[in-house]
Amino acid sequence: MKKISKSIQKFGEHFAELRKAKGFTQQALADKIGATQRIINYYENESRFPPSHYIVDIARALDVSVEELLIFKTVEPSPQNKTLLKKMRSVEQFLKSDQKKVFDLIHLILEKNRAKQAAS
Repeated sequence: MKKISKSIQKFGEHFAELRKAKGFTQQALADKIGATQRIINYYENESRFPPSHYIVDIARALDVSVEELLIFKTVEPSPQNKTLLKKMRSVEQFLKSDQKKVFDLIHLILEKNRAKQAAS
């Protein structure tokens, strides 16, 4: 098994936390920086470290400084995202069938919004 450096591992964890705190999916962030979802997944799962030109793009997309992206400062979710995260955590207590209904509804709403954005 390939040994992964601690700095890449920590970066991947930090990067995923930042992305989620800012409300981006992997795909949405990839679209914003001109990458693929697979590349974002590689960075988050410690398979690769982003090249320097992506570091700046990622920092801009996440509205953080390059230092914040690389130094692993904690980013506090926005109040709106905190509320959403709290509600999503409560869904974990639901029956699996009810969880599926919630996620299906969220999926439908996301698809509707994607279609609206594509049309405009």
